Amino acid sequence: MFVKNVRDITEVYTDTQLSSTDSVRLAALKRLCLLDSPVDPSFDRLTRLAARLLHSPVSLVTLLDHDRQFFKSQIGLPEPWASQRETPLSHSLCQHVVRSNAPLIISDTREQPLVQHNLAIRDLNAIAYAGIPLVTADGVAIGSLCVIDHQPRTWTQAEIDTLTDLATSVMTEIELIDAHEAQRRAEQQIALLQAQQLQDMAAMNKKLVELEQVKSDMIRVAAHDLRNPLALVMGYSELMLEEGEELAEHHREFVTSILRSGQKMLSLIKDILALERITGDPANNYQTVNFRLLAHEVFETNRDHADIANLSYTFSADEGRAYNLNGDPGQLREAIENLLTNAIKYTPAGGSVSVQIHDKGDFLLFQVNDTGYGIPEADQERLFQAFYRVPTDETYKIGGTGLGLHLVKNIIERHGGKVTFKSVYKQGSSFGFYLPTTS
Repeated sequence: MFVKNVRDITEVYTDTQLSSTDSVRLAALKRLCLLDSPVDPSFDRLTRLAARLLHSPVSLVTLLDHDRQFFKSQIGLPEPWASQRETPLSHSLCQHVVRSNAPLIISDTREQPLVQHNLAIRDLNAIAYAGIPLVTADGVAIGSLCVIDHQPRTWTQAEIDTLTDLATSVMTEIELIDAHEAQRRAEQQIALLQAQQLQDMAAMNKKLVELEQVKSDMIRVAAHDLRNPLALVMGYSELMLEEGEELAEHHREFVTSILRSGQKMLSLIKDILALERITGDPANNYQTVNFRLLAHEVFETNRDHADIANLSYTFSADEGRAYNLNGDPGQLREAIENLLTNAIKYTPAGGSVSVQIHDKGDFLLFQVNDTGYGIPEADQERLFQAFYRVPTDETYKIGGTGLGLHLVKNIIERHGGKVTFKSVYKQGSSFGFYLPTTS
């Protein structure tokens, strides 16, 4: 017998002493998923090479389970062991390699007290044996690479070195399997986490939809409940101003203030409802829109306001171009209306307001130009924020909700467009937007 780099083989640990190391080995085998795994050509090449180089009829890659040895690869075993790919420990010489975590080299097993009663001698004709442990990177012996001869022989140091090198190659294959299995487990874990995230997002989205619906319902109910009494207050205010000749001047001022406040509240309700509408499905009411016709209708609707304000009021667009686009006509009307009424409202008497539509190839450019009060440069960054109103001496008394430009920006961007503006304080402004056209 020859034992390399360890104490004499007769000093090998007993089963009871190795119970803790057995559990570590079994845990490593479970992690590697090698037990009862399919035949692998990579391991078969190594066992064939070991048998050829060492001129041995039998070569095995053995993994030690708690009550059996499993052959990850085998060359030269008789039946039924070759087909079963395992034997009980009563037929295992490799168990001593694993449990000692050291090479076991035996010239004649029948003369070695450690193994002379092992049934592998009778059933597998295992007379000469050489086995090298298969050891993981963290020092756990999980099996062995061994060769068996059917007659006594003396193993040379060169043969043992060759078998040791081949055992290293076997462990390289096992480490590749371990890395692949670790990657598979990581990918599986990632997939599980992604699936859980999708479920969580779906549940969150469902909750958000429910909350959004509750919010929408509350806004609609509140708006309805506010508009009815508001209409009554405004109606009586207008009636008192028209027919209340006996009203004292200060009383008339009070009623006028009530009417203006009611108009402001009604405008606020209108803008909030408009903002609520554009948060729904962006393509819900989309259709082909003749933008030139739509813009001209809004322009004509506001002509009386421009006349009352004593403004020059003009509209220009290419006569032969409809500027068709895909969009929600109600929302687009809202955007045009907001820009046009702002221009009229913030331009003093004697000024001008012009509406223009320009052909920009696959886009149209809609512009509302005015000679109004303009916007100080310091306030221009906040223009499109909800409820923001420019605090200038010229405009602070003019009614408004601060939602108009915010609505315009949301509507245009939801239609794939971009809002533009240019303003010089006390000289005028130009507000508009680009929109993609279909013809």
